[in-house]
Amino acid sequence: PAFGQRELAKITPLHVRSWYADIASKTPGSARSAYRLLKAIFNTAILDDLIAKNPCRIKGGGTDRVIDRHIPNVDQVAALTESMPEQYRAAVTLAAWGTLRRGEVLGLNRQDVDLRAGSVLVERSLHEFYDGRLELGPTKNGDPRKVYMPSSVMPELEDHLSHFVGLESDAPLFLGATGKRLRPSNFGVIWEAARRRAE
Repeated sequence: PAFGQRELAKITPLHVRSWYADIASKTPGSARSAYRLLKAIFNTAILDDLIAKNPCRIKGGGTDRVIDRHIPNVDQVAALTESMPEQYRAAVTLAAWGTLRRGEVLGLNRQDVDLRAGSVLVERSLHEFYDGRLELGPTKNGDPRKVYMPSSVMPELEDHLSHFVGLESDAPLFLGATGKRLRPSNFGVIWEAARRRAE
């Protein structure tokens, strides 16, 4: 979308650098994969004799950086859970004990939690786009999976369903202040504030 209807041959390295700097400042994680895709598109255009040179010339632009992530211990997970607003504590439980990604947690509905089996069905992820649109789509690898949760956390999920989730089978597990599905960006703000309180 950033390049609109501009012809391939008229997209310069300067255009690519400006585009990359813009998305890298907003979403650094997706900038590298978007850059790799754009570079591949231009490489195909070269093979098809549509352009002579690839304007994607940012050194290391498409290289993923290895980030040393700290894995919290059980006490830290408990502290983070306690620091969250009550209606979002189950999100920490799902992320920590079910290893669900943020979009997967926010894409869950009541019907996805099977209290009797102690499982959570993960078959969609909530995506938030630059223009503010929200869309339920596939998970990162595209395949649904069933996650079995430790029996010790199931009472917490049951309590969450009883107090914060509508009775409809497709009722979202987590709602924002407007009563609609909680946005990933808003959840990120809540998560960071809780993380700082738990430190």
